Amino acid sequence: MQYKGFLKSRPNDVMGLGIGTTHVNSRVAAGERLLDEIAGEDVVPVQTSEHEAEVYYGWTSWPFAILRPSLHYVVHPGGSGAYENEIVIGLKTTIKF
Repeated sequence: MQYKGFLKSRPNDVMGLGIGTTHVNSRVAAGERLLDEIAGEDVVPVQTSEHEAEVYYGWTSWPFAILRPSLHYVVHPGGSGAYENEIVIGLKTTIKF
């Protein structure tokens, strides 16, 4: 979801929040479990789901350019609990011709 005109002095700026989940196909997870079983140890992390939340602010610096810094929080990166949760900082730039 996003909200345009968050500040009255910046009517073209946008503030947003996104939340999403990605599920890995159960057949992929079954194959990874089988590989671990054959190897006799946890060689491949078994994937299930990844969850992400994003907060961003789209700053319209000029009518033709937008800068959008963002902050993401990822739970179970790659769909596996084998990795620590991540915080990602991003910057998207858009130039309209």
